Amino acid sequence: GEGGGGGGGVDVIFLDFDRTLASTKTGANPLPKNQPQLHSIESGLLEVICSHPNVHIVTRNSHLEEIQKFLQLKGATNVKAVHCVGKKQQMKHKHSVILDTENWKTPNPTQQQKEEEEDNKKKSSFTAVFVDDDINEHIEVRQQALLLSCGKNNEQPSTH
Repeated sequence: GEGGGGGGGVDVIFLDFDRTLASTKTGANPLPKNQPQLHSIESGLLEVICSHPNVHIVTRNSHLEEIQKFLQLKGATNVKAVHCVGKKQQMKHKHSVILDTENWKTPNPTQQQKEEEEDNKKKSSFTAVFVDDDINEHIEVRQQALLLSCGKNNEQPSTH
């Protein structure tokens, strides 16, 4: 089929956490000690997580362990990875995670998915979806992707 991953032709999905997947805002702990049920998860995106084999969370929220536990508690058990980005993190920008093609590989692929990934590599054709409530995040990813495709990006996506 077109695009691997087994998710309707989409190889990988990247979801923002705060105000997109979860009701948290501006880096808040999704599991506050005095109100662990305070925050909710967006039900439509939870369905996407449960039905797609290659979903990543990309967030500026630094509460990594709490986010992972929150996802487990809410039933989002097959998220491939949670990537926290920002000034104090190894990765500084969301686009660095999204454009790192190592993140595009299907976890535990079937033989058919392996063949589709090989075909996509040959064609340089992968399909990704990025969901974020902030349009500026989308613009930054698009700009970096264009620079990368033109060979004008000096950044190495896997190290930023």
